[in-house]
Amino acid sequence: MLFLLLVSSVTFSTVVQLKSDISLYPGVLKLRDILSSHSEIAESLLEKPIMFLLPGLTYRMDKTFFERKFPNLDFEGADSVTITVSASPLDFEKILKEKIKDYLDLKDDFQFFVERSYGFPENLGNFSIRITRISQSRVSVFIKFQGRSVSYVTLQLKLVSLRKVVVSARRINYGEVISKEDLEYAKVNVLDIKGTYIESIEKCVRKRAKKMFNKGEVILQEFLEKMPDVVRGQIILAYVEFPGIRVMSLVRSMENGWIGETIAARNLETGRLVYGILEEGPFLRVLEVAR
Repeated sequence: MLFLLLVSSVTFSTVVQLKSDISLYPGVLKLRDILSSHSEIAESLLEKPIMFLLPGLTYRMDKTFFERKFPNLDFEGADSVTITVSASPLDFEKILKEKIKDYLDLKDDFQFFVERSYGFPENLGNFSIRITRISQSRVSVFIKFQGRSVSYVTLQLKLVSLRKVVVSARRINYGEVISKEDLEYAKVNVLDIKGTYIESIEKCVRKRAKKMFNKGEVILQEFLEKMPDVVRGQIILAYVEFPGIRVMSLVRSMENGWIGETIAARNLETGRLVYGILEEGPFLRVLEVAR
C-alpha cells in the first residue's frame, strides 16, 4: 500500500523534442510551432501562446525559457531554438538596428537577436521605442503600440559584433615579457569585452603583462606595459651639440626611460648629473647639466 502511495505521488513529465531552427510568419508563437512531434500533447496545450513574433526579427530562445513556461514538459533536443520571422509588413530588425546604433554609438558591423520577449500587441500600427542598456552586450527594448487600445512588448536583445582580436596562446603570467609565440588570433564578440582589445599581434610583442592571462583570454591594452628602451643603470652614449661640433660621453641612466622622454643620467667621467631626451640608438641628447 505504501509503495502504491509513493508511486501515485510521483509526477511523470512528458518528453518532447525541440526544433533547432524555425522560419515563421509574424504573429503568436504557440507550443506546437517549436516541437518536432507532439502526438502525446493535448490540443489545448499545443495552442497555448508563448510570445508574439515581430516581423523581421530573429529569436534565439534557450531551453530554460520554455522549461519555465511549461514545467510539466521535459524538453529534449536542441539547447536553443532559433526563430527567423519574415519581414512583413514591417522590418523591426532594420528599425531596431538604427535605434540601437544611435543609442550606443555603434558601427554597422553588429547583429542582434531576441533572447526574451513579453507582451502581445493588438496591432502593429503606430509605435514608439525606448532602449535601455542592461549589460555590456545586452539591451532592453520597450515598444508601445497605439491603436484603438494601447499594448506593449518588451524585448531583451543580445548584441554581437564578431572581430578577429589577439588572445593568449598559453597562460601568460604577471610580469612576463610577451613574445609572438605567446599570442594568436580568435574571433570573439567584442561587445562582451570590458576594456580595449587589440587587433594586431605586433602591438603586443615585447610588452610586459600587468596581469595573468589564461589561455584563450583576450589581451587588453590596459594590462600591457611597454618595456623601457633604457633601464636604470644602463650605460649609453650622450651628446651635446655645438655649432659644427658634437661632444659625446658615456653616461649611466638613473631611471628607466622610453624614446622621446626626458631622463636623468650621470656622466661616468665627471660624475655630473645630466638631463636629456632619449633618442633612437639609444642616445641621450643632453639638455641640461646639473651644477
